[in-house]
Amino acid sequence: MSMRQFEETELSRTYGAQLALLRRGIGHEVVILKSASEEQLRRMNMRYFCNLEEIEESLLGEIGLRLANLLGRAH
Repeated sequence: MSMRQFEETELSRTYGAQLALLRRGIGHEVVILKSASEEQLRRMNMRYFCNLEEIEESLLGEIGLRLANLLGRAH
């Protein structure tokens, strides 16, 4: 995997880079993701940055937190 960072003002260049990769016959998924921070980008698009075990652990942790909050509010 590789990641390139572009500024908002370079949006057309971003799409051009994506198109160039596709035209070269790159046999991989080429995506453009936008986020306020790299941390948010990685958290919201885990499939690109984490293995299955890490995703499962994160989701189970999030479910546990939400359940704890719901149960705490019920009392």
